[in-house]
Formats: sequence, structure tokens, C-alpha cells
Amino acid sequence: MDFYDTIVHRTVHPNYVLRLWAKHVIRELGMEIDIDELYFIRKEAEKYLSQKKGVFPAELPYEEQIYEMYNRLRNTDILSESVSFEFFEKYVKLADYESEKEVQFLNPDIKKLLPELKRKGIKAFVISDFYTSDEIISKLVSHHGLDSMINGVFVSASVRLSKHMGGIYEYALKETQIDARRTIMIGDNFRSDFEMAEKHGIKSIYVPNKKYKSENKVSTLGSDRVDYLKLAQKTYRACRSSKSPHFSEYILIYSVFIERLYKMARKKGINHLFFLAREGLYLKKLFDDYQKTVGLDPSNFIKTNYLKASRQSALQISFAPLEKEKFLFFKKKYPNVSLFSFLRTLNIESVLIAQIAEETGMEPEETIKGFFHSEQFKQLTLNEKFRNAYEVNRLSQKKAFNDYVDSFGADILKEGIHLVDIGWGGTMQECIHTFFEGKTEVYGYYLGLKEIYNILPETKRYGLIFSVYPYESYQDRVIMANTEIYEQLLSAPHGSAVSYCQGPEYVNEFYDEAERKAFEKYILPIQKSMFEHFKAYVSGTKSICFDKAIVDEMLLKYGLKIGILPGKKRIKTLHAISKGFYDNLGNVKKGDVNYTLDIKKGNKSTRKLIDYIINPEKLILYISRLKLTLITKNRYYFFPSYPIYLYIKSNKWLKDKLLKPRVRLKYSHLK
Repeated sequence: MDFYDTIVHRTVHPNYVLRLWAKHVIRELGMEIDIDELYFIRKEAEKYLSQKKGVFPAELPYEEQIYEMYNRLRNTDILSESVSFEFFEKYVKLADYESEKEVQFLNPDIKKLLPELKRKGIKAFVISDFYTSDEIISKLVSHHGLDSMINGVFVSASVRLSKHMGGIYEYALKETQIDARRTIMIGDNFRSDFEMAEKHGIKSIYVPNKKYKSENKVSTLGSDRVDYLKLAQKTYRACRSSKSPHFSEYILIYSVFIERLYKMARKKGINHLFFLAREGLYLKKLFDDYQKTVGLDPSNFIKTNYLKASRQSALQISFAPLEKEKFLFFKKKYPNVSLFSFLRTLNIESVLIAQIAEETGMEPEETIKGFFHSEQFKQLTLNEKFRNAYEVNRLSQKKAFNDYVDSFGADILKEGIHLVDIGWGGTMQECIHTFFEGKTEVYGYYLGLKEIYNILPETKRYGLIFSVYPYESYQDRVIMANTEIYEQLLSAPHGSAVSYCQGPEYVNEFYDEAERKAFEKYILPIQKSMFEHFKAYVSGTKSICFDKAIVDEMLLKYGLKIGILPGKKRIKTLHAISKGFYDNLGNVKKGDVNYTLDIKKGNKSTRKLIDYIINPEKLILYISRLKLTLITKNRYYFFPSYPIYLYIKSNKWLKDKLLKPRVRLKYSHLK
């Protein structure tokens, strides 16, 4: 009995299956190559071997085809030298099975016939002209639940004989010791399944299955771009429906981040990923589910760890002895702080803070401008109680954090440490690198980067959705507009890390009550909704071949909509969420999120206005903030969001059409 178009049918054209195979291999091996490029390399390898050996393509040994592909990829530096043939072969076979499994469905007529044959004691064998092995066909037979009804499998690439040339029939009859006169062949190919079977004395039933073949031909007329954008549109509309909580549509951004993170991790051969608290908890959940859904080999899954850290706790493990510590982060981010705010960051207890304040003559709650350059700070560094508390805390935090990291069981000194976080700058990455005294690489993989630090080869960081490094593009400006929302939607059901302690807990936390209530009332329902939409999106992408350009088009389209058209109800929800915001550094209090519009006055205001007219996408940064400000002051009756949205779109269209293309180089992480 023939397998393809007889026992099973495909939902796509056979050539598209090979493109899906290419997508799997590229993702799992982290290769920088287009899907179609790998597809053609495989087809050319098959053509070359067929001509060289003078045999029908389906009779080529499967392993020889894989080896030819491997050589072509290695000798053109597409495949890393660290990838062995055995590893490559393993994933080629896994991808062949997975790509076939994703698009197959059982012929309903055969589903009825096979049990009847078994009941009558008639044996059924699969005989197929196929480029893979009998092992893969057997796995597919098992996948469809036919193990007990199929007595054996004969595949041309395994036996090096085909139905097309007829030789496999004689081989199968000899192996099964069955008389040809008592055998019937059922298949859809007139030459291979009918004429060649009859030639070898086997009666044949020709089943043309014209309906399914016609559907396969029609499927070749489709478009990857259209299919992917339809899926994205379906996801967006489902998220914006009344059944989904506000802001569920942000899952489109997070989904692409997870896809790119997975491919980046595979490309770099990463064994352990450390997701940083607190946004990392939900990102880890998405990554784990994605890997489980698309990963081909569970035994080689990337291990994911959740590392509880905050800027407050990370800064403490990075401090040098007081004489050498420059407090550069504080000087840049929080130049004007009170004594209490600064000492609280250093995990110094309130009673001791009061004693230090009394001895230095400082008012604990008074904000001091230019604190770290002030006379008060100089006096503080000379105070014995402060010096002792600083040093005790510094050493204890380093010891506790070292034990905490060791508890994960990763060989960080050898492998480096790979951090995943929402992003923006990389403060915690810098602190952890300082903690390790430069003895290991500390890499950061972020949803986005909007600040540039002193990036070194051992502290590389990547903004996988947007980045101002090495330069800021049009799309970056659009996608980075609502970073506060990205961050708040990834809140976690636990407090912020204040400091480290001895195991088994390792982390001291503080969970503000207003923050907890905001999470339970608003964020948790959104996260639950986003996760369901995420699973549907990932499932939908499994049978679509798409590249970075198509995804970027989607991100720009919905980035504009999300940023400019949030709607009044969503803005009110955002206002409620922001009340639960808590920052454990500086003088920032809970609920203090800056959504104000800052346009400089004076001579620069005219130039700024002209800049906004020419580059209106820069306004996206302010629209949600302005709406929130107006709502809090009960002044949001009408705001012209949609005209701005149309103007930005038309502005982009005109630039694309009228301006001459300019060659611009930007570091691209992924194809």
C-alpha cells in the first residue's frame, strides 16, 4: 500500500514540506541562511548525487544525502565547525519527521479499510518512494496510530530500490515471502503503483485522489507573507476583542522576542539561560512553552533558570571597597537623593540610618542636590558606622550571591552567564560582570535596548526587538515607545529582591501591598490571556515559513497601532496599573511613573516641532503619556489619535516612495 496520497494526505505541497524542514534545521542549528537557500542546497545535493550515481533520486541512500548537504554547508561556512556530522544528521532526521508530522492527516477511507483488513487476517505493508528512511516512515505510521495494522515498511531510500523503477516490489516480495499472485497494491501513481506492480505480477488498485492533488497544486499559489500576516491579524483581533483583557495584544511583541531568543541561543550553543527577575518569570514561562512546542530533541533542551535580582540587589554585589567605589550609576541616574534613600539601597537598617544621620548632622529625608559631590557625602564616607556597615554588607552580599549562583549547577566560569531580561540598558548585567571581576563573559539578551553603556566583548548585549545600538532606526523608534507598559505587563507575583542571604532562600524580598493588588487585579488576568494567545500563535506558525523581513513588517504595523491607538478604556487601565508601580532606588515612590510630555522651550522648540513634522514617529513616545496625563486631570474628552496614526503611515509611505534608497548598515542578529 502506498503511503503518500493513499494512506495519508498533506495539507501543503510536498515542496513546502521541505521548506518547513529547512525552517526547523535553521532554527535548531542557529544558521544564518534563508529558508529557500537551505531548501535549494538540499535539492541540488539530491540532483548531484542522482546524476553521479545514475539512479532515480528516490533510490539515493538517506545518509549519503545528509552527508552531501553537510559538506556543502561546512565548506561554505554556513554551518559552524563545531557542529559535528552526527549532530547535524540527528537534527536533519528530527526535522524531516517533524515537518511531515505537522502537515499530515489520515485518509478517512484508509482509516476504515485497515481495521477491516486486520479483522479478516489480511496483512498490510507500506511501500513508498521517499527520500528519508524506513525509520521515519515507521514513526509516522505510529504517529497516526497504525502500528497494529501495518505489518512492515519498505522505503526506497533505505532499500535503494524504487516503485518508479519497479525493483522494490521484487525486494518486498522476497523479504515477506509472499506470493505476488496473492498480493494487491493500492496507490495513486499510475506508473509506480499500477503499471510497475502489474509488471511484477501484483494486482493493483489505482486510486488517483485527484481532489487532494488539486488542492496541493492550489496550495503552491499561496504566500508566506500573507499567511503570516493573517495569523498576526487573527491574534491581534482576538487580543483586542471584548473577551480579552486590555493590553493582551502586547503578546505579539513578546512572541517575536521569544522566537528570536530561542534562535539566538541555538546559534550561540547556549546550555543555560538565566531569566532575571521580575519580568523574566513570565518570559521564562513563554520560552519554556515555546521550546516544548517547537524543540525537536528534549534531551538537548536549553536549561532555563530564574535568577532573582533587582538593580538594588545587583548594585550591592558589585560594590568595591569604599575608597575605590565611585558610585557611577547613582551619579548618573539618581544625582539628587536623600541620605535615607541612599542608605536604604545599601540594605542598612533604619535604626542605624538614624544613628548615622545624627552623627553626621544630616536630615535623613532631605533630598540633597548633587548628593555624591556634596560636602555631606564626604562627611558620610568618613563616618565609622557607615564605613563598617558598608563593608560588612558588601562582603556578605558577595558571599551570599556566589552561593546563590552556584545553586543552579551551571559551569558559569566555562560557559559564561547568559542573562535574559526586558532590558533598556543592562545595569544588572554590568553589576554581575563586576561581581565576577571580569573572569567570565556576561551576555545580555533583551527585548530592547534604549541606552548605551560601555559595551565590551565580554559584556555583549542584544536588543532583539529594538535597539539604539549601533544606531536607532525608524522601526526602533516605533517599537520602543511604550517601554513602561512592556515592563509592567511582565510583573511577577512576588516582591523585588532587596538583598541576598544564605540558603535555602538566598533572596530577601519586599513586596509592596499596592503592587501586589495591582498584579492580582490587572496584570494576572492579562498574563493568563496573553499566554493562551501565545500558544495559539506559536501553533499557527509551525506550518508557515516566514523570515525576519516579514516579521519586521508585522511588528511595525502593530507597533504603530498599539502605540497610537490604545483607546480611552485602555489608558484608564494603564493609570490603575501604574498606581502599583514600585521602584526601590532613589527617591521614586510607588505609583510615580513619568508619563509627562517634555518639549523643550526656547529657540529649540521650533526645530523640535519641525522634526516632529518630518519624523512624526517620534511622537509615539508621548501619545500614551499625554493621554494618561489628561485622564488623571479629567481633561481627556477628545484626542486626535487616529489622524496622527494616518499621518505617520502616510509619512512613512511617502519616504519609502520618494526618497532615494540609502545603504545603511545595521548589525543584524537574525536572518
